[in-house]
Amino acid sequence: MKNEIDGATGCLLFIALLAVTVAAFFLKGLYLMLAWSWVMVPIFKLPALTYWGATAISFLWVILFGPHPKLKDNGDPIDSLKSSVLILATDALFMGILWLVILGI
Repeated sequence: MKNEIDGATGCLLFIALLAVTVAAFFLKGLYLMLAWSWVMVPIFKLPALTYWGATAISFLWVILFGPHPKLKDNGDPIDSLKSSVLILATDALFMGILWLVILGI
């Protein structure tokens, strides 16, 4: 039997997916700003990016080069939510590794 989702559960999953998507949008700008400040500014002496500038660059990147390849529209909101959370966790892991490298640990 197919996994059926009732209306209330589907609505809650949609709201959760929307919240994770908005959080990812704003966190990507933060990640880009921090990575730019930690790598590009000291090495190449480029000016630092502001948070909103980094968020705009991240947004333009998504528009120009399409959605994340791990996100597939298969119609299942649970799979979409899992993929979004996995992408956020992966980004956070990479930012933590970059931070440790910058600290010299």
